[in-house]
Amino acid sequence: MSVLKHQLLLRNIYTNRAVLDSLKEPLKVEGISKYAETASLWKKTFIFACIPILALCTFSVMIEEHPERPEFVKYSYLRIRKKKYPWGDGNKTLFHHPHYNALPDGYEESEESAKH
Repeated sequence: MSVLKHQLLLRNIYTNRAVLDSLKEPLKVEGISKYAETASLWKKTFIFACIPILALCTFSVMIEEHPERPEFVKYSYLRIRKKKYPWGDGNKTLFHHPHYNALPDGYEESEESAKH
């Protein structure tokens, strides 16, 4: 048992020594400049490509008109409530929005009051 521990200890020492020796070698100037060029390329790509694309996408989404809500039609197979929801009045879903989500009897708000 002690021989095994001794061998593991020696292997650990030699492995660590090899790693430390490789770290002590001076870094090559060529390698550093290559990394600097690559970092500079990705920095410029982010600044001149990614940021304008994100700005255009944001502008595109914000400028569009919002769609009108569909007209309420009382179908017999939609909005069936056999059991109350365990929150609120039991008739509204958890993420209910009075303008977009209809109740079994229709929308809560009229179209004109929602436009402000």
